[in-house]
Amino acid sequence: ARMASQACCDSGPPVPGEYKEIGTYEKLRARNSEFKCYVTGTVKPGKRVNAIILIYDIFGWNDVNKNVFRVADKLAESGFFVVMPDFYRGNPWPLARFPPSSKEDKKAFRAWWGKECELKNTNTDIREAVVPFIRKFSKGVKMASIGLLGFCWGGLMCFGCAGLDQTFTYSAIGTIHGAKLTGQLASKIKCPAMVCPSKDDPPFDDIKKVLDTKPFSKHCVYHNFTEQIHGFCAARGDWTKKETKADVDKALGMMIEFFGKMADYE
Repeated sequence: ARMASQACCDSGPPVPGEYKEIGTYEKLRARNSEFKCYVTGTVKPGKRVNAIILIYDIFGWNDVNKNVFRVADKLAESGFFVVMPDFYRGNPWPLARFPPSSKEDKKAFRAWWGKECELKNTNTDIREAVVPFIRKFSKGVKMASIGLLGFCWGGLMCFGCAGLDQTFTYSAIGTIHGAKLTGQLASKIKCPAMVCPSKDDPPFDDIKKVLDTKPFSKHCVYHNFTEQIHGFCAARGDWTKKETKADVDKALGMMIEFFGKMADYE
């Protein structure tokens, strides 16, 4: 079975994207091992915390493209408290080996995916370490709303995590060019979703059909970025191109508006 989506494979490796991040790094612990989180944004005493857990694509934190950090800092600039965990613990899929073409690479990719990309592991990191960290950080302030935002593989994790744990509800989830999203995944979530496929991803119709039946359907947001390739907001986006940057700004504006209303969704 194909692990990465067809759109993901077709989009090729990341493109260079220079950026110096402005946040800080925290060490958290889950699954008997330590992992780093990139933390950006401030918590103001007495003010409500709108927190976003940002879930990157399979290229994780790499030296070639820093767009995920840029997104995190842009959201922080707009008043969000953003935590981006390094779920892969310093072991993203190597850029030079994507898409995996040789038999050996395909086998290695499957093994890497099984180790690093499992939903239950991502969910454990978030629930055991990241959510408690946000809550600790937001002590003494009005309670935190917690949203999930994911790109590509991260989008799959957003839907998966939001549907997995029936005892815990996120305030909202958002995906930009999410990978392998289905109506079945959508049927399990209990919060509003923002779904924004690229031209290479299946359109959002199946997901919208399911979410339209939910009590929170009026808060859901959809947009097909029909001019952009899979990954344009993350590691494959060349933000020096005017057209790409215009759609990145549109996507950012949508994220800010959607997650900015989390208190209304709860």
